[in-house]
Amino acid sequence: QHNLWQRFIASYERLSMCVCTLSRRLRQLCFSMPCLNISFESSLNLKTFWVVKPIKEQELDSLTWFVERFLHLRNGADLFRLRIDYPFSYRDLNYDMDYRIVTWIFNATMCRVQELDLDIALKNTFCLPLCALNCSSLRVLKLNLNWGNLKLPNVEFNSLQELSLSKFRVVNPLLAEWILSYCKALTNLSLRVFYGMSNLNITSSSLQDMKITFQCQYYCC
Repeated sequence: QHNLWQRFIASYERLSMCVCTLSRRLRQLCFSMPCLNISFESSLNLKTFWVVKPIKEQELDSLTWFVERFLHLRNGADLFRLRIDYPFSYRDLNYDMDYRIVTWIFNATMCRVQELDLDIALKNTFCLPLCALNCSSLRVLKLNLNWGNLKLPNVEFNSLQELSLSKFRVVNPLLAEWILSYCKALTNLSLRVFYGMSNLNITSSSLQDMKITFQCQYYCC
C-alpha cells in the first residue's frame, strides 16, 4: 500500500531531480499518495542491526528540504496519514528539527490530513501547533515523544476521536482536565509510559475505549 514512498525517500536527492522530468500524470500520482511515512533511520541508512551510524548534517538538510518540497507540491491533495519517525539517538544534534516538523504538520493540515503519527525526539518542549488543533479533518493523533516534555494547548480539539500518547512528561499536570475540556469528541484514549502527574481522574461519556499501560515516576532513557 503505497510502499513506493519508502523507495522514493531513500533516494531523495536523485528523486528531487527525477520528479521534475516525469510526465504530468506520473507526477500527479506521486503527489497524491494518501499515506506518507518519513523515517530518518531507513531513509538515511542510519541503522545496521544494532549499530547506529553517525549522521551528516548535509544529508539531513537534503532530506528535510526534499520532504518540505514534496509536501508543498501536493497542492492540497487529500492526505490520509502522515507518519514521522525521528530517532531518539539524534535529539542532541545542533539542528532545528522542531521547526521542520511543525512545518510538515502545517503542510499536512493544508492537505486535510486525517491521522498524524509522530514518533519524535526533540530538544525543546513539544506543543501541538494551532494548525493541527484547528484542522477539522484530523481524527487520529498518535504521539510518542521519547521522554520529551509535552505542553498541553489551551485550545479545543473537537474533531479528535482517537488520542494515543507515549513516553512523555506533562509540563502542566492537568492532563485529565485537558482531555475532558478540550477533546469532547474523543472515543479512544491510550496513555503509555508517562510521568509528571501524581493522579489521573478521567470521566467521560464519549470514551468507548481507554488504555493506561503504566506510569513512570522517574525520567527513564
